[in-house]
Amino acid sequence: MRIILDDHELESVSGGAAEALAAARVVCEEQGRIITDVFLDDRRLDGPDLDTLGADNPRGVVLRCRSTDPLDLVAETFEYAGEALTQIGAAHEVIAEHFQAGRLADGLNELKEALSLWNSVRQGVEQGCLLIGVDIDRWRTEDSAVGAALDSLARRLDEIRLAISHGDWSRLADTLGYEMQEVVDGWQGFVNLLGKRVESMRDEGGRP
Repeated sequence: MRIILDDHELESVSGGAAEALAAARVVCEEQGRIITDVFLDDRRLDGPDLDTLGADNPRGVVLRCRSTDPLDLVAETFEYAGEALTQIGAAHEVIAEHFQAGRLADGLNELKEALSLWNSVRQGVEQGCLLIGVDIDRWRTEDSAVGAALDSLARRLDEIRLAISHGDWSRLADTLGYEMQEVVDGWQGFVNLLGKRVESMRDEGGRP
């Protein structure tokens, strides 16, 4: 099977897509890069496809891969997280107003979206830290501000769930309208620190 990595053709391999992808990954590791996109002929292989690639090992004519510098990918992830946090903060205020005005259906629907966005931010930050070798748990213990930011999110989310389960819409509105802003600010600070860590690694010419 032919292998094309970032418009450069590699040595072909016998076998299927699993062997071709493994060969492309070896080259990427040597270059300090990671593969971000995979196409088998004209079909994009996404997460579920890649998860079963070893078992299914589909065959084709050519496997095309795109790669990126891990620091670029992580920088984009943290930038997205910062933008998402700004969006979350604004959403909290609107959702709080829904509950204060008794618009429960609107409030619950938009709260579900906000919590989903929080989950995306948290996962992105965790995966980004893993990729550049940042130990979040260690940082949490060494930096009280980081620890407070991380712990406050879990605590406030528990309060939100409790308020919903008890139908305490007034308390829920207060949590979203006031207490959660402190959480957003704390996470913004954490994400900013992570962005600076990435820039420092770039300046030092290091790689994850």
